[in-house]
Amino acid sequence: MKIKATQSDPKEMSLLFDLWLLMHSVAGLLDDALEGEELSGDDFGLYSLLRVFGPVSPTGISQWTGMRATTVSAALKRIALRGHSKQQTNPADGRSYQVALNAAGIRTHAATARPFLNVMGEVSDVLSSEEWSQRVSLQRLDSVVRQIANLGERPYTLTASTNVNRATLTYGGNPLMPKQEQQVLQYINFLRSNKNVG
Repeated sequence: MKIKATQSDPKEMSLLFDLWLLMHSVAGLLDDALEGEELSGDDFGLYSLLRVFGPVSPTGISQWTGMRATTVSAALKRIALRGHSKQQTNPADGRSYQVALNAAGIRTHAATARPFLNVMGEVSDVLSSEEWSQRVSLQRLDSVVRQIANLGERPYTLTASTNVNRATLTYGGNPLMPKQEQQVLQYINFLRSNKNVG
């Protein structure tokens, strides 16, 4: 049952409250979409971060996400207990460590991607051509919050001039092996052929 709030004056609320509402709405949406999967919405986000931007130190995760160090530590322990992560010495200082997903973690993340992509497809369909500009606007808000909270830069940057309707993909990581390129192309073809996936 949907409940409609009685609202006297929306100006009484703030931008940060808008973001708080959005944050919890997104968390609920993802948890519902991933119900019955091995990963929760929060887990899926952290696995995505580690898969795309790892290996990274726990401090780096805190700087990117704003999560408290104790929260990051507990989340990384959960991932390790599942047998989904691997650690390595941080090459920047030789004392701390970095964490990344191992093969089992990547498989679990990939297996959980379908319901996430379904929801993301619905969001994209509704936003249509507005999606990129909305993401750029959120990035601007993110940069302001990071500045005030003394957080590091976000792990990636979007530009307003990027043409998201182009028919090509860009990839800024290490060169892929031919077999990896073939797997990427197969996944793209899978997404194109499956109308239930965003």
